Amino acid sequence: MGIAHGSGKIMWTKNVLDFLCQSVILIENRNKGDKMKIGSVVENPYGDIGIVIRQIGVVDRWLIQWSSGEVYGINGYQLEVIA
Repeated sequence: MGIAHGSGKIMWTKNVLDFLCQSVILIENRNKGDKMKIGSVVENPYGDIGIVIRQIGVVDRWLIQWSSGEVYGINGYQLEVIA
């Protein structure tokens, strides 16, 4: 299991490669291809719903108005666009 060392090269075992492939698929499917934009309805990993107010800078960070009344920034990879 894990990484096998042999003759100075790192060789990945099947279990590690399978895990990495599944992780990539999960990240790729998280937003179902929807692009986040101002006005998008999003959900965080805890099930909270909010609306995108604006992008912060030029990176994947967004200012969200949450249904609880809170407003704070969060990285886009943590959000799922639901509408």
